[in-house]
Amino acid sequence: MKLSIITINYNNAPGLEATIKSVISQTYRDFEYIIIDGGSKDSSVEIIDKYSRYIHFWVSEKDNGVYDAMNKGIRVSGGEYLLMLNSGDILADNSILETVFKTGAYNQDIIYGDVIWDSNGEIFMIEKYPENLSFQYFRNKSLGHQATFIKKSLHNTVAYYDDKLKISSDWKFFLLSICKYNVSFKHIPFSISRCDCEGMSWSSKNQKIILDERNGVFEEYFPLFIADYLQLDRYKSKEFGSRLNSAKSKLKSTIKKIIKRGSASKK
Repeated sequence: MKLSIITINYNNAPGLEATIKSVISQTYRDFEYIIIDGGSKDSSVEIIDKYSRYIHFWVSEKDNGVYDAMNKGIRVSGGEYLLMLNSGDILADNSILETVFKTGAYNQDIIYGDVIWDSNGEIFMIEKYPENLSFQYFRNKSLGHQATFIKKSLHNTVAYYDDKLKISSDWKFFLLSICKYNVSFKHIPFSISRCDCEGMSWSSKNQKIILDERNGVFEEYFPLFIADYLQLDRYKSKEFGSRLNSAKSKLKSTIKKIIKRGSASKK
């Protein structure tokens, strides 16, 4: 089996149904569909029952958060590649999986596409990810797990998701995969999924949590890199300040010349 699509959900029945519909409408069929529900109290289980003939495995039980649920899905999956498509996320169109997998052209460890972000049903932006990934990129950014196909075998060689982290565990997995284990990757230049930008990582109240979690990972795995980058940041900041002051000085000089010329022309 080529692909396992894993959807985690908790008390988001409308989003869950939208996600299920986008998955079962795909023209490409060589995948299994797994739903991990965290013991929802709304109508989520009824929605799962409604579409149960399309679902290869599902469970509804209490878990220890988002990443614990994602790990549950990974453990029961049988696909070569995994796609984490959480409740509320939808695939970009009905043929997107066929576009990715029909030719068998991709065999990299991580295959990642772009993400359409929306807010209240309206497109907010299309996030286009870079062709090349580096440590510098992961200092401040990540990949969209909703648009990334990951070889299941990586979770045995790199790690499962760290469920001690509240928000940044998928970022940690990508950072270690690319920058420590040097896995192969490929960017495909089209949108894979459409996602709501009201999620945890977008909330302003969570930005300090994200920063603290990421700094903790850097300090654990790449302390010397961070020392070098902080020094480089200070140098760039100082250089930028110097250039800015020089530009201000030139601007003031130019303005004075213009004023002086204007005054001379009036005489």
